[in-house]
Amino acid sequence: MPASFTATSSSNQAGLIYQWMVNGVAAGGNDPSFASSSLSNGDVITCVATNMNSCAASTSNSVAIVVNASPSISTGPPISLSLGKSVVLQPTVNGDIGSYLWSPATGLSDSHIADPVAMPLKSTLYTLNVETIKGCKASGEIMVNVFSPLHIQNAFTPNGDGKNDIFYILGGPEGSRIKDFSIFNRWGQKVFQRTDVPPGDPTFGWNGNYNGSAAMEGAYVYRVIIRFADGSSQLFQGTVILIR
Repeated sequence: MPASFTATSSSNQAGLIYQWMVNGVAAGGNDPSFASSSLSNGDVITCVATNMNSCAASTSNSVAIVVNASPSISTGPPISLSLGKSVVLQPTVNGDIGSYLWSPATGLSDSHIADPVAMPLKSTLYTLNVETIKGCKASGEIMVNVFSPLHIQNAFTPNGDGKNDIFYILGGPEGSRIKDFSIFNRWGQKVFQRTDVPPGDPTFGWNGNYNGSAAMEGAYVYRVIIRFADGSSQLFQGTVILIR
């Protein structure tokens, strides 16, 4: 932000002409106020006031500029965190820091230290605000993406009671997708399939029906191909028991 200066005459002379000087070099004139955003540490500001006859009325006292260094924050890439786990937030902070403040404070061990332990229950964007002992401020953000570990249940009960009615892929790493989710009966017939859907969403799961009717109880074979955020894929195969 710019530094501002205002000159006043003790003799209250009217019609003065003002010449501002930075290190003895003219920097602005004919205005009792002067502002600059380009001053450096150690620069000396003075103002010379002259009257209409070009006679020097007065010269101001010299003001030496002190520029306080601004702090900086480097937070790094987003963090992926398994639900129930914790991570220490460790941004790189430069400057003579006098105070730290994280927001929101939810899921943090202490919101007023440089490196709190974070254990959020959901994905959270944390903002760090710092202030130096001289009052200079900076802020930075760290995104903590929370995910549930991938889990495939071994049985489900599609009886309409609202509990365990859907067979679907639970959880999954951040950015993963279900490339293929297929289910087969004991005779090898495909009774269900979904492709390119997100994990952890029962909307894309099997409700236990086949061709519009309730499928028979018993064991079914599933095949799941997960595509991870880095582009790699993994095949999961197993058996799920349908119980009514």
